[in-house]
This record gives sequence, C-alpha cells and structure tokens, in this order.
Amino acid sequence: MLVTEDSTEDKISWAEIEQRFMCHLIVSRLPDAALPELDETLTDMYEHYVPPPAKRLNLPEPPRLFLGTVGSVIMKPRLRLEQE
Repeated sequence: MLVTEDSTEDKISWAEIEQRFMCHLIVSRLPDAALPELDETLTDMYEHYVPPPAKRLNLPEPPRLFLGTVGSVIMKPRLRLEQE
C-alpha cells in the first residue's frame, strides 16, 4: 500500500492514517463497560459501509469412483535382527 497526500482506491493518505490512529486511541481508552455498545455500533457501521462478499461458487464434488487394476500382492520380506 502506498501512502500519499491524497487518497485513491489503492493508496492511503496521511490524513486517513491519522484518523485511523485516533480511532484506535479512542477505542483503547474506553472503559470495559462500553465494549458491548462499541461492538454493536461498530458491527452496524461495518454492515453499512462494507459490501457483502461476492457469492462464492462451490467446487464440484470429486469423483467417488477410482478406477484401477488389482495386481499381485507382494509380501515384504521378514526383517531379521541379529544380536551381537
């Protein structure tokens, strides 16, 4: 992200940084009793200003049938441990 004097969609201005910093400062100074109301208010603001995500398409189900051929069974040789 690029910081500039004036903001555009891909850039953020110093004024926006200052505003966000002040908001964080104010929120951090609120007493614990204010947090439920803050949560409700911020949630309402978020839902108002942030558009909902675009509908996601589900991936198709993977095939459940695996085609293959049964070959011969190969037994592993027994491992012999020799004691010294």
